Parts: sequence; structure tokens; C-alpha cells
Amino acid sequence: MLALIIYKNIFPKDFIELQLNKGLVFEIFENRDSYIKERKSKIELRIQELQDSIEIIKEFLKDLDELDTLYLTSGQYNYAVGGRFDDSFNTRVEYIKEIKKTYIDSELTWLFS
Repeated sequence: MLALIIYKNIFPKDFIELQLNKGLVFEIFENRDSYIKERKSKIELRIQELQDSIEIIKEFLKDLDELDTLYLTSGQYNYAVGGRFDDSFNTRVEYIKEIKKTYIDSELTWLFS
């Protein structure tokens, strides 16, 4: 109620037009659904862009493990991870992931101990 009184005193011409189904405020309320629809489509587009970015990052991380696998070729390095050597893993990528996980876990243990 207070907002209408203030609106009437600050914008008297637009307040009169509102009573006649004209003016800026009437147009805003009249087109409210289209404003909401437009904003919703922009938000959905942004969500899709972010989801695409997440997929690219996931693929990059997968490729990074594969790249590490190429650098740590069999025979050149033979680390024991949790008492297991590279030939006891199903794939070379699993072996590299376990090396990374073990390294990160040991670094975190060292930081917080």
C-alpha cells in the first residue's frame, strides 16, 4: 500500500495511465510472462554451457591419466603401489591413477600430521 502511495506521488502521470491500462508499470505486468520466459531461457543456456564445460574437464582429466600412462611406460618405472606392481592392475591407467591417489594421500597425511 505504501509503495502505491509513493508511486502515485513520484510518478503521477504513470499512475493515471496505470488506471487506464497504459503506462510503464502496466506494460511490465502485462509482459511479465515473456520476461520470465526470456530470463529462464538465458539461465537454461548458461546451465548447458556449464555442463558442457564440465564434460570437457572430465574428458581432459581422462586424457591426462592416459598421457601419464604413456610417460610411465612399463619396465622404465616399476613402482609398488599398496604392495601391488603394475602387472597386477587390469589396465595401465588404473595403475597410474592408484600411483597418483597414493601420492596425494601421503602428501595430505604429511601436511596434517
